[in-house]
Amino acid sequence: MIDLRLLRYFVAVAEVEHVGRAAKALGISQSPLSRQLRQLEEQLGLRLFDRERQRLRRTGAGDWLLRESRGLIERAEQLERDAARVARGDSGRTRIGFVKSALWTGALPAALRSFRSKRPAVSIELRSATSEAQTTAVQRGDLDLGVVHEVSPHADLIHKELLSEPLLLAIGAEHRLARSETVAPKDLDGADWIVLALNPGKHERFIGACGRAGFVPTVRFDAGDQSTVLGLVAAGMGLALLPKSVERVLPVGVTLRELPWLRLRRSLHTIRRADDASPFAAEISACLVAACTRLGAERGSRRRADRGSVRA
Repeated sequence: MIDLRLLRYFVAVAEVEHVGRAAKALGISQSPLSRQLRQLEEQLGLRLFDRERQRLRRTGAGDWLLRESRGLIERAEQLERDAARVARGDSGRTRIGFVKSALWTGALPAALRSFRSKRPAVSIELRSATSEAQTTAVQRGDLDLGVVHEVSPHADLIHKELLSEPLLLAIGAEHRLARSETVAPKDLDGADWIVLALNPGKHERFIGACGRAGFVPTVRFDAGDQSTVLGLVAAGMGLALLPKSVERVLPVGVTLRELPWLRLRRSLHTIRRADDASPFAAEISACLVAACTRLGAERGSRRRADRGSVRA
């Protein structure tokens, strides 16, 4: 096998066609360098130079080997750089699960932009899934990080709350409540409702919260995702409770009303394994925390600006 060091010596000499100048550039004596060139020629069975007194001229074989050696050396140097990135954790792959509302809030896109700016060589696999499915996948090691609504105590999982936002009443433009400035519990009694697909436990909690507030909802539609809920509300098919972050993507024909007497909120959390083997899960979780903090501050600034405009 050819020693890469010999190829480096050969390239240094072949480029200037002078042993003395190449030896000076390499920081070695001429005699050892000449011996190394002879050794390379013997090993390859090629005459790489025509030697004329103190001059060297590359042969055809020397021209060929110079081209090939440059490519080999460049690839070897790239391999060293790639290895250094792997050692620093700058490259690799990570798998992230998320609930779709993480996109609606803007938290996940902002966090991914921040992470990519620091680690552009890391490949990111994104999977949309329910909170329950993500929890199972993180426990099995199929996901490195989950972004979920619901967390339950698991000794093998670490979770961190990202945000908690109120649920607001979404009303279609043609609904009888669309022109009401405030909405009371009696206004909602018996009204048609659209809910996100709920498991039995969540459905009971929703009905119970409404009953305690003083009204009984008539659930007409179970929708699979938030965009479907908004579309049905806009079409006048019923009312819905949606997180405040939908203000960012509210379609024409849908308005939101605060219900101070109905204190329902929705949270967003990250989950990862306590014995996390991924070098990136904790870092992406930190990016999500920072993104949510920044988005919260921006929303607060907009609200203050809006109140100032109203007073003016």
